[in-house]
Amino acid sequence: MFSSLIAFVTGGASGLGRASALNLLKNGARVVIADLPHQEELAKSLAQDFGEKVLFQPVDVTSEEMVNASLDECVNKFDGVPSVVVNCAGRADAQKTVGRKGFLFVSWETSFISL
Repeated sequence: MFSSLIAFVTGGASGLGRASALNLLKNGARVVIADLPHQEELAKSLAQDFGEKVLFQPVDVTSEEMVNASLDECVNKFDGVPSVVVNCAGRADAQKTVGRKGFLFVSWETSFISL
């Protein structure tokens, strides 16, 4: 179905990013998993299942240089540029958002994370 697609998935080693990468891989796409270096082991499990269709790139998406270098590696490995980009990279503090009586009020100031 997606055999001609090259996808670049940030945050692709876990959570929603991993689910997105897995769905793309199951449908034939070649996928670059761009995630923080400590996520490499999680990404390797996808590489075991999908082999050469997966490229892990250790990337901090706040670094333009790292993103550009990983895109260069994508071109080298897959002989093309991504036609699909999925952005699931992000950081947030864990906090309770739903209680027994529904959603809890969380102010913007307590939710905002400065990088």
